Amino acid sequence: MSDLPTLTPEEQQEKWLAEAQKMVRQHAYSMKNASHGRNLSEVLKHGALMLAELRTSNLSPQNYYELYSMVQDEMQHLESYFYEEVTLHGRKVEDLYEIVQHAGNIVPRLYLLITVGSVYIKTKEAPAKDILKDLVEMCKGVQHPTRGLFLRHYLSTVTKNKLPDIGNDYEGEGGSVEDSVDFVLQNFKEMVWLWVRMEKKQIIADPTRRDKERQTLRQLVGFNLTRIGSLEISLQMYVDVVMPKILDVIANSTDVIAQQYLTEVLIQVFPDEFHLAKIDDLLKMFCTQLMPDVNIQEILTSLMDRLGKYAVEVKESSERKKKWERNALATMFDSFRNAISEAEQRPNSLSDTDYISTQLSLLKLVLQAYPEQVDRVNELFATTAKYLEGKELNSKMVSLVRQMLTRPLSHYGSMTSILDFDDWPSLLQLLDSRPRREVSRELCEAALQSGQPVETVEHVSKVFEFVKPLISSEDETLDDEDIEEDQILVAKMIHLFKSDSLSTQFKIYSAARKQFGRDEKRMRYTLFPLVFSFLRLALKVKKAIDNEEEVGKVSVERILTYVAQTLEVLSGQDSKQSLSTYLQAARTADKCDQAESCNDMLDRAFQLYEEDISSDSKVQIQLLPSMVSSVASLRRLDEESLEKFNTKLCSYSAKLLKKPDQARAACSCAVLFMRSKNEEQQARVAECLQKAQKFISNVSDAQATPIFVDILNRYLYFFAKTNLIDIKPINVLWKIVSKKIVECADFDDIPGVAPPDVHYANTVDYVRERQADGDETAEWSQIDARSLEA
Repeated sequence: MSDLPTLTPEEQQEKWLAEAQKMVRQHAYSMKNASHGRNLSEVLKHGALMLAELRTSNLSPQNYYELYSMVQDEMQHLESYFYEEVTLHGRKVEDLYEIVQHAGNIVPRLYLLITVGSVYIKTKEAPAKDILKDLVEMCKGVQHPTRGLFLRHYLSTVTKNKLPDIGNDYEGEGGSVEDSVDFVLQNFKEMVWLWVRMEKKQIIADPTRRDKERQTLRQLVGFNLTRIGSLEISLQMYVDVVMPKILDVIANSTDVIAQQYLTEVLIQVFPDEFHLAKIDDLLKMFCTQLMPDVNIQEILTSLMDRLGKYAVEVKESSERKKKWERNALATMFDSFRNAISEAEQRPNSLSDTDYISTQLSLLKLVLQAYPEQVDRVNELFATTAKYLEGKELNSKMVSLVRQMLTRPLSHYGSMTSILDFDDWPSLLQLLDSRPRREVSRELCEAALQSGQPVETVEHVSKVFEFVKPLISSEDETLDDEDIEEDQILVAKMIHLFKSDSLSTQFKIYSAARKQFGRDEKRMRYTLFPLVFSFLRLALKVKKAIDNEEEVGKVSVERILTYVAQTLEVLSGQDSKQSLSTYLQAARTADKCDQAESCNDMLDRAFQLYEEDISSDSKVQIQLLPSMVSSVASLRRLDEESLEKFNTKLCSYSAKLLKKPDQARAACSCAVLFMRSKNEEQQARVAECLQKAQKFISNVSDAQATPIFVDILNRYLYFFAKTNLIDIKPINVLWKIVSKKIVECADFDDIPGVAPPDVHYANTVDYVRERQADGDETAEWSQIDARSLEA
């Protein structure tokens, strides 16, 4: 029993390869030495011994490939030697051709014969077509799958630049491009047969490893198709000779790996124009004659991608295309649609995932070739939705459906371009709630980015159908943050709803109001922006009426009624925002000469303040200035109504919890009485300012001083704008403020607000400027504006 360790199969392969490579190097060295001495017999001897290493059956195809590559490099030196013998030393090439045929073993003999044959063609001592035909026939002597495959690849490699072609040195007596095509196709057919036999003969026992090894050798076979693609063959030759023979070889191979690879190479190496000429024959073969396990989806996708790009090139090209080409492009969609339908009928040809992927590729083709034909895009949505109805979608299928839904969006660049796709929502509905939401979000984001307006009621209705997942409670798992993000996005869409017709614009907003009002959880985010759009529309209608322009059936009164009804619904959702919006609505009604509506809006706003806001002092402090400024800006309300609201506001300010807040609110209320023509009401300007001083009379200096400076500035404002303020209270307050500024050095820093000493200094500078200007209309000279230091 031997004590030597047993080698693993991988180690045994490495050992055999290393031994073979060693022998190749030795004989290659001896061959080169003999060539330097022009010893032909020794050259042939060592060349044959080197090539004899390729007779091995021990190596796997991958290791054999490595050995073959090494030998192929050495054969270049041998070919150069043969060429020099013929061209420089007068040896006849036909003698060499005869001599090498006496090599003992067929594998070395044929490699040597191919090498001399290459020289024979290059020297043009015989027509290239005859040598090529002779060589390709002789290669049939090697039937072992691995050895035969590499031998024929060597034949393809050494003759690739010596094939007769249009305009090259070998055309004419040497042959024609037709002869070259026949040679390459015959070699291709034999190589495919040998490649497939590697599977049939089970050169490697393990099927997985065998398939992997065969995949590594596929480029040897595909090289033939690449070579044909580089020849100057005509369209007619491709249609009549090349394509039928290639398709026949592929179909007869009855091997999944071979058919998959060769169809893909066929699509890639020949011009798009050639594919287009025989598109129906190609598709028929792909969808009816290939093995069931061949991935037809990848093949169809590859062809559609190429022809889609070609269609774009044809459109952009100024060159006038042939009539048949234009007709073929026009019917290309029908050809692919019918082919997919045929493939769908074959068992195991297209999985559900493959079907969607194929439909997606066809969609891309349509968008490239026929972007204006909406019906074809819609047909794809409809057929895909029908196919998937009742099926459970996995993650890959969901991803593909999403790509189908969003592809037109990225192609057209706007949402309005896809609103005519009636079956788009049908396909969307097949997704679960989460991916539906994500697609709808993409739709909104693209629409906002494009900025293209939605101008009709019909299109707006379709928009809501398309974004339904965002405005309804389809997904109960969404948290408040997700809902808020969605609704803010939808609310921005309102700005895209635009029409030149005011009547249509009102109908659009009314349709949006109906959609937004269906979900209580979401309406607070969308209805408020819609209300402001209604208010802007009311101002436009008022302006149009004033200019005697046509406005249709819409009216300011009708718009404000819609606003009031909407705000009534919203007031139960968000009191604070509703109150602020009521104030804006009141101002708009006032500008539109709708005093009654203005009064109603204010009544509702004040009611909200008293019922819902009165318990929250912070919100009261925020809202009171807005309420005051809103009422003060009104011009159409009668004195009685104004008095009612003014009195309430003064009452609200006095009921605030903290004295500083009461003072500020009372101070702001002074503006309410500034424009009144009633002397009694005018006197309340000074009364409000005096109340403000009184509220802070017992407050610490650190809190009171900033408010005193504010009150002083209010006095100066009314002193400059009206005759409602005497000079005496200003000078009295000035002394108080000046003293407090000097005595109180530390003030709380409030972001965005100037410290009271700075504010006071600016006030002093302002008064001095007015006094320096000699402005006597307001008797500025009587104000005792002492400096801060004084």
